[in-house]
Amino acid sequence: MRLELAKGMVIIMNKPVVTKAELIDVAEKILVRDGLEKLNIRRLAKECNISVGCMYNYFPSKAELIFAVIERFWDTVIHKSAFHKVHANSFIEMVDEIYSRLLIGLEGFSSEFLSQISVLSLQDRKKGKKMESEYFDRMKKAMIQVINQDEEISPAVWTETFTKTALIEFVFRNIITSLRIGDLNCSMLIELVEHKIYQ
Repeated sequence: MRLELAKGMVIIMNKPVVTKAELIDVAEKILVRDGLEKLNIRRLAKECNISVGCMYNYFPSKAELIFAVIERFWDTVIHKSAFHKVHANSFIEMVDEIYSRLLIGLEGFSSEFLSQISVLSLQDRKKGKKMESEYFDRMKKAMIQVINQDEEISPAVWTETFTKTALIEFVFRNIITSLRIGDLNCSMLIELVEHKIYQ
């Protein structure tokens, strides 16, 4: 934005951020650079050169701002991983794909931020958990699609207790646990599942 003054002086001002997507971009930068405690409506408004009042039109509270950033994270991980489409040729490939993409996504997003979510109110934490569960369910549905199409898995593998749903819950639980403790891959999990379902 150019501001022309008397005597031919021109001041170049930063262009104000005006879309929700741009606001979330800046919020992510603040999180990565300074941490969750430094992210608030006033700080974001200042960095984006817009009024605090205008900010509240997009995010009525700090919690809503945080949820928008979390939602961006999950959307990015899921769409970059093509979980909404079925590309893997086997269930094992799908497990490896999910793990790799979540690992990459968490590295870029900052696991510190995810661990700081506990500072939110109980009600807001519940909302965040619900959002997370919805994204997890989308990934599990994609896994079911792949397992149903994997012709290398014999139907004789499945029993009353060892069902496709039970296997996916087991695999997903182990993926999340491994990510939380910082494992760089899930090769042991893959080997266990491979021995069990490919007879």
